[in-house]
Amino acid sequence: MTDKIKVGDYLIIQRQKYTKLQKFNNLNTTVNLGKDQIELRLAANHPFCTTFHLVPKQERGRRLYTLDALSTPSEIRNLKELLIKESGNDNRNIIDDRQSQALSTEEILKLREECESSSEVIGKLVENSKSFATKTEYSQEKYLKRKEKKYFEYITIRRPSIRLLTDIYWRLDPEKVLGVRFDTLSQIISYSGVCSVGNYLLYESGTNGLLPAAMLNSIGAETGGKLVHLHPGNVAQKQALFAMDYPAEQQARCVSVNIYSVLRHFYQDREGAKENEAQEPVVAEAKENETLEPVVAKAEDSTDGERAEEVNGTSKRKHEETQDGTAEDEPEAKQLKVDKQKQAWELENEAAASIMREKFDSLVIVAKEHPYSILKALLPFVKPSRPVVIFSTCREILTESYVDMKAEASVTYLRVTSNWMRQYQILPNRTHPDVTMSGSSGYLLTGGIQRKIDKSAGQFKDPHTVQGVIEEALLKLRPVNEPLLKLSSRTDTGVHALHNTVHVDLQRPNGKPYDSDRITKTLNRAFEKDGQSLRILSTVRVPASFHARLCAKSRTYLYRLAVLKSEYARESGRQQHPHARFIPIEEHDRCYFLGHPEFDINAFASVARMFEGMHDFRTFMAVAKGNPRQQEAMHSLRRIDQITVERGQTMTAAFNRERTERYYEFWDVRIRGRSFLYRQVRRMVGAWVAAAEGRITERDIYRMLTVPSQNSWCSNPTRPTMASFLEQLRNRKTQLQRTETTVTYMDGSRKIFRNNCEIDAPPRLGFIVDNSPDQVPACIVSQFLYLGSQDCVRPEVLEKYGITHVLSVGIETPPFDEWRTKGEQQQSRVETRFVECLDLPETNLAEVLAKTNAFIDGCRACGGRVLVHCNAGVSRSTSVVVGYLMERCDQSFMQAFGTVKSKRPCVQPNAGFIKQLKQLQS
Repeated sequence: MTDKIKVGDYLIIQRQKYTKLQKFNNLNTTVNLGKDQIELRLAANHPFCTTFHLVPKQERGRRLYTLDALSTPSEIRNLKELLIKESGNDNRNIIDDRQSQALSTEEILKLREECESSSEVIGKLVENSKSFATKTEYSQEKYLKRKEKKYFEYITIRRPSIRLLTDIYWRLDPEKVLGVRFDTLSQIISYSGVCSVGNYLLYESGTNGLLPAAMLNSIGAETGGKLVHLHPGNVAQKQALFAMDYPAEQQARCVSVNIYSVLRHFYQDREGAKENEAQEPVVAEAKENETLEPVVAKAEDSTDGERAEEVNGTSKRKHEETQDGTAEDEPEAKQLKVDKQKQAWELENEAAASIMREKFDSLVIVAKEHPYSILKALLPFVKPSRPVVIFSTCREILTESYVDMKAEASVTYLRVTSNWMRQYQILPNRTHPDVTMSGSSGYLLTGGIQRKIDKSAGQFKDPHTVQGVIEEALLKLRPVNEPLLKLSSRTDTGVHALHNTVHVDLQRPNGKPYDSDRITKTLNRAFEKDGQSLRILSTVRVPASFHARLCAKSRTYLYRLAVLKSEYARESGRQQHPHARFIPIEEHDRCYFLGHPEFDINAFASVARMFEGMHDFRTFMAVAKGNPRQQEAMHSLRRIDQITVERGQTMTAAFNRERTERYYEFWDVRIRGRSFLYRQVRRMVGAWVAAAEGRITERDIYRMLTVPSQNSWCSNPTRPTMASFLEQLRNRKTQLQRTETTVTYMDGSRKIFRNNCEIDAPPRLGFIVDNSPDQVPACIVSQFLYLGSQDCVRPEVLEKYGITHVLSVGIETPPFDEWRTKGEQQQSRVETRFVECLDLPETNLAEVLAKTNAFIDGCRACGGRVLVHCNAGVSRSTSVVVGYLMERCDQSFMQAFGTVKSKRPCVQPNAGFIKQLKQLQS
């Protein structure tokens, strides 16, 4: 790809805003722009983006032009500066009687032949126009643009780009590109995640090659990305691909094939490989192991269907001949001759099928027909957690696909969006949308491939578990095989794993092992991006015989207990309610909080030591569905090596630590063993806590441990006597809270029943009256600018925050008395200012800001502090503060409004104020 124009290139001819795609076939190529015919001979060997002057050739009856390159773009004269000298105020007195132009049609044609440039022609037309000087400046500009478009004599030749090609195709005929506009195309590329690495699958049924050209442009040159372009016809449309003139190696990574042909080839080739494998003769044991190893490797590859060994599709035939011992003697020239006999489309099918075996990183479908059947056929070739983008000009079609995909649950996070664009004409005081609008450009259905979960296969993969999160992150390494994690230990729901060991087999595309540090960095980066509380400490390469679970020597469980001290366990002589206790937020879901007043840690440690050694823990095993091994006699036999109960410490922050340690005592319970049953540790600790609280006895613990059975579990605590129960019931009855019932009748009347009395309910207002004063002003600029409501204008509030100036917006300053500062006998005065401002969208905010900014500047000059308020401190005062930050602190509207919103969340200017503030920014 060169920077100069040469024969064979596709060119973009631009004349003002009009563009046209033209191929430079030879030196005699001409291009037609309206009635003008332009020879492109002299454009050769000039750089792209060169501006040429159209030189007319003297041929009668033809408007034929040749090209003359401009040395500098400044040779194009600005007609607005040359011809607009005076203008009128309005056009109300101009009458279009077709007689304002003094020159006739014949004189204008003659003038066009005599003048050397278009600016001279337009100048003569302006001089002979009777109404030009009386038109407004805007009308004069429109007149000059219209004449300049007709007589403009310059063109620019540009290199084709995706944006220019999209605009040209859309302007000529949107149906030829299936209604894909440039904004829709950019969304398709963005949603599909096309980048320089990975494989991408595209199906389109006629866009003149615009979609594959755009996706190949995002993949880039000299990268590893590949694109399979599927189409329904015999020949793919590639005009846009040819126009972009990509390098040969980049074009080679775009394989265009017929969708029916490549799917037939893929499935037939896979079935043939399976039949081949079934018919292979049994290799004799006398053969050497070196000969057997590559055969076994090939058989595994063909069974898994992950990758094909060769692109040309002859691996199956070669494999059969190698087994017979005949192919090794044939010369390579004969083999190449057989390959050359294949047609081009067969080679393309084989190349596409080899990429399909590796699977794709995204799927894009742009089709005239209903896309659901195409989607079902292509979904198996897309990797899990990869995006799917479907475009259609009909919303109903995508809605049907949405419902079907939702029912099958094959694609998650489905969304249907519309693309609608409106262009605006930007002029001083005349900004308005164009009369003609492009409107809708079709609809997009986006989503992500969801991993299929087969519970019957015993491999239920939950993306919310540690295993699922790590497996999803490992996909970012783009391994050939699907990562399947093996953990050294699994934790129950609600149990946090501080340290764990896992192993996984990863196969790199180039066959080399991954770098250990790269795996660690990639996984941790993915965890941080997804907000996962997970981190990889280190990664090492291990031999093939290593297994994280089977090779583990021991596992240690840590249970943290927070025991409420006895002096706080009872409140007013009775046990404190669990929901009324103080619990530090840092320890929430990280500790087991106990508030029983009779809890004995010594009893807890005593019964815990009974569990050390070899025991049958069937009593403490929870029953898990789908695990037949639980019924085996020796399955529940486990050994606990050590149980320790030690005093622990809180993990709260410094400012909360003192209060936490005042209320609670922390204990760490560590249980070490080689393996544990399902929920064994949780149930053991629960039994120890019950014994320490006196709900069960030590004898109950001994019976559960020595008589292993699910029926031995003691779930009933020690019951009080009936007399004590009745006494407690009498005491509690006197403490019952009195209640009342409100009844609403059919006619809308309401009655309140209280203590067997019926009274009329008060009328409802429809809103909740907030009588609490808003006396805390928000500090917008430190030690200077404050924002609040009228409740803040109180002597005690002004004295507390050191306010010296009060700016009242739209509301009279509330009366307040002068006050004396502490420690001083002299009186302090506050300077006030009232600025009229109605809270209406049509209020002129610029006039208000001119007064308020001057007052605030005066406060800053004298080193004071200013409070800006209105009635509620929501709309008017907020707009004044935002306007001050924009004009004096050089902030944009979003920055200023975000600053105020973060300090006072209730602010919300009306729509008219927001619009005026945005115009103030421009």
